[in-house]
Amino acid sequence: MVLAEILLQLVTILTVGVPQGFTLEGILADPVAVSTWALAIITIVLVFIGIHHTRSQGRSQRELIKQQRALVQEQKNTLEEQKLILDTFQKSAKLQEKSLIIGEMVKIDQLINDETALSERDTIYKHVSGLELHGNFHIVAERVSSRFDRIGAIIAIHEDLRAAYFQLHARETGKSWISLNDYVIAERRRRRDQLYCRFFANIGQESIQYWNSRNPKDPLGLEEYKRENSTKMYGT
Repeated sequence: MVLAEILLQLVTILTVGVPQGFTLEGILADPVAVSTWALAIITIVLVFIGIHHTRSQGRSQRELIKQQRALVQEQKNTLEEQKLILDTFQKSAKLQEKSLIIGEMVKIDQLINDETALSERDTIYKHVSGLELHGNFHIVAERVSSRFDRIGAIIAIHEDLRAAYFQLHARETGKSWISLNDYVIAERRRRRDQLYCRFFANIGQESIQYWNSRNPKDPLGLEEYKRENSTKMYGT
């Protein structure tokens, strides 16, 4: 109880001023009072130290939280920047991919649609159908087959390129394969090379399937194609 009263007096002195009847001589004359006052002062000092420590801890925690939030925001910004860079790279890669496809398709169109290629395919169709026989058929057949074999090797490197090719050239490729299928088989036997024109065979068969599945009322074929004449021609 005495300690409480002394603490109250100390608080009063610190906040209001010296209370009435309070003298230093009176405290020093009483050893018990001296001890009690010393204990009270120590208690108050400890309280102030505790308050200061608590406030310091609070400031440190707030500063730590602030730093953590800043770090989180920085990481978020970094992730957004990385995502933006990744998106840019992906868009660039897609553009390069489209550019590659367009460039290759231009080359393929030139191989298929130049005057020589058109004339040679027309010769093949007429010859196989029996409409117009040419003595240089084997030379023309070799040129047409080799041209489609090169194209098949080109489009084999990329699935999107293959899809674009079939959309544009399935009809002519499939029709050419129908015309030259027996020729390729005969050449494989003559050369003893079962891989002869394998790319042409692949895109030829796929072109037939592609076209016929999308044009069931207009399937690929040669209207006057006579296989028995073709087999005699190649000895198959």
